[in-house]
Amino acid sequence: MFMESSSPMKENDKARILSPYFPATTGGLCFEMWYHMWGAAGYNQVGRLKVYIKQMGQTGTLSQQAAFQVSGNQGDEWIKAQFPVGEQTKSFRFIIEGEKLKSYLSDIAVDDPKLYNCSDGTWNQGQRNYQHL
Repeated sequence: MFMESSSPMKENDKARILSPYFPATTGGLCFEMWYHMWGAAGYNQVGRLKVYIKQMGQTGTLSQQAAFQVSGNQGDEWIKAQFPVGEQTKSFRFIIEGEKLKSYLSDIAVDDPKLYNCSDGTWNQGQRNYQHL
């Protein structure tokens, strides 16, 4: 996903990617993606990136706490984000959301989202079995 921040985008506009649904799990899964957030320096210039986990049939998901979030200028580099998914009692999906803030010189990009087994506790190192979204 690439979120262009210049016109016609306006402050607080959002772009979203919705994954397919995955089966319920007792845990042992982790989510990973790479992101790039670079642009104008200063408070509320670059924007926000959030990842939500939504269970099938759940409403009001985007008003809940994000499983991952970052905001502001993160530098001109790709950064890996990882987090454990935790138990999901119903089928679930990921919603990746980018939000534009003030500057038109502030783009957000996301690449290579993955869901993988991390039940061995080594979710931030070593070989993994990936399931691309």
